[in-house]
Order: sequence, then structure tokens, then C-alpha cells
Amino acid sequence: MAAKQPPKNVKVLAILRLHTKGLPVIVIYPDFKEKSDIWCSTGMRKQVKDLWDKLPKFRDNMDKVATLHVPYKKTLITSALKDPDFKVQTMTEAGQYHYKLD
Repeated sequence: MAAKQPPKNVKVLAILRLHTKGLPVIVIYPDFKEKSDIWCSTGMRKQVKDLWDKLPKFRDNMDKVATLHVPYKKTLITSALKDPDFKVQTMTEAGQYHYKLD
């Protein structure tokens, strides 16, 4: 039996032992270009939540580490990679984070 592959529109870099390693995670959504594509005033958009249903292990462990959700936009990706809250030595509290809407 072949191993289950993640959906094409979800790029999985590392889910391996997410909850035991305690590493911060930056999730980049290649199909979404704007902050408002992944987040709205009431929370994470349904189309994003639906993606996580296809990766239940990751979905169920996202709140155990600092997880930043970022659209596929160069300026935001660069900002996320430089953010000290998402580096191993200076990680912020566990939970889900996103960039504020303009």
C-alpha cells in the first residue's frame, strides 16, 4: 500500500515530531497571496481550515508550538523569516499567529 501524499497545494516541509521537538513553524500558503486570503475578522478562513483537515497530525499539534500562518508574498515571507518570535532560541508562546489585516 502506498503512503498517503499531502495535497498538491500544501507544501509540507517538516511535520516530523512537531509536538515533541517544540520548534517554531512558519506555514506558507502558495495558493494565497494576501493576508486577507487566509485570515478574516472572525478568524482563519474556511478554505485554509479545510487544508488542515487533510493533514490531521499537523492540525492537531499546531497549537503546541508557535505557528505563523503567512500568505505567499515575498515581503511577508521575508518578515516571517527575520521575526525573532519564530526562531528556536527566542520562540514566543505556543499558539497560532498571523499578520494583522490592514
